[in-house]
Order: sequence, then structure tokens, then C-alpha cells
Amino acid sequence: MISLRNVSLLAPIINYEQRSLKKNIIKNFELKNKVLLKDISLEIMKGEKIAIIGKNGSGKSTLLKLIGGVYKPTKGKLLMKEDNISLISELSAGISENLTGYDNILLKSIYLDLDLNEKKKQLHKIIKFSGLGENIYKVFKNYSDGMKIRLLLSISLFSLKNILLIDEIIGAGDLKFSKKTIKFLNSNYNKDKTMILASHDINLLKMFCDKGIYMKDGQIKFFGELNLCYKKYLKSESLI
Repeated sequence: MISLRNVSLLAPIINYEQRSLKKNIIKNFELKNKVLLKDISLEIMKGEKIAIIGKNGSGKSTLLKLIGGVYKPTKGKLLMKEDNISLISELSAGISENLTGYDNILLKSIYLDLDLNEKKKQLHKIIKFSGLGENIYKVFKNYSDGMKIRLLLSISLFSLKNILLIDEIIGAGDLKFSKKTIKFLNSNYNKDKTMILASHDINLLKMFCDKGIYMKDGQIKFFGELNLCYKKYLKSESLI
């Protein structure tokens, strides 16, 4: 179970004001806080498949990163009865542009704190799934954007855990690879595993999720049945 109780997340902002033209090196600063998440209360049970809906900047990614342990609550409590979490968000984290795709698989394994021996056993599966073939031995920085996404997403998919958090990634590759990814998730994420998926693609969300969270200005405006959630989002944002 994932439980958030009155959770808020603040980020410091420093605003500098120039005192005078003559003394432009001396600046006066005022420390302020920007509210990223405000009073979030939420319970997600084991095996639930939850969509997060909202405009850019609404707090979707921030909420996922909070649950995934990237951020710590400024206020309130985040309680997790399961620490086996996989966050698929910033895929490039833990990657070196100057290494080959093959070497980056091993490097990413270390970044994700995975068992390296186990990852070596999965190497051929990752390479096959990515469809890169012999390109896996080329330097990563020379990959096309599509090749990079295919490799990075393949690494993450074969590192899945009991709680999966996905942030706007599934549709990032080409259509063929996106379909392959969807098929993989459908096969590997059964009723015993929890999934929280943030996306603007309602058709994609409906493939996996039956509940939805509508976020706006860092707050949860609605949490419930997905179709109703999406209707409330469209109406509130004047999209219908």
C-alpha cells in the first residue's frame, strides 16, 4: 500500500534584487518557497492501476518522483509498505554519452542498484527487445534519438519491480516499439503488481488503468473512476 497523508512539497526560490547601479556586486536576496505539491492525501492499494491526468506543470511528475523516493515530503507523511519500486521517468540518468550501448546497460544497472550478475544474464533480452542489433556496440552519443529511447526504455523494462511508476515515456518511441512496450507491460504487470502511469494519452491510460487522479496546481482535484476523472479534467480545464 502507498499512503500519503497531508503531504506538501516545497522548493526554495532565491530572488536577487540589485541595490544600486554603483554597487551591483552587492545584492539583497529573499528566500521564498514555491509550492510543488499541496496537501496531498491518497491511498493506493496493492495491485491497483492508477492514471495521473493534468496539464504540464500540474504536479504529475513531481508526485511520481515523490512516491518513487526522488523527493522527500516537506510536510506530512509518505508511508510505503513496499520498497520494491521502479520509476521510469528520466531515462538518461545514470547513462554516459561516451560509452557504448552495451556498456551503458551495465552502468545503468549500477545506477538502479540492481544485481549486476543478474543483469548480465538479461543482457541478451535487453538487446533483443531494443532491436538495436550490432548498434549496441556503438557509442551512445552517436545514436539517433529513437535508438536512445529504445535502449533506455528496454533497460528500464527489464528492471521492473512490484510498484511501477511511469512518466510520459511509453509513447516516446516509434509506433512499433510503443506497441511492443505495451504488450510487454500487459504480460508482466498482473493483478499483484501496482502501476501508476502519468500521460496525456487517454487511450493509453485506458489500456492499463481503471482509476484516475486529476491534478491541478500541485493538488489532487479528483481521485476515482478513470472515465469520470477524465471528464472532470476536460470540464475543469475548459477542454470541452
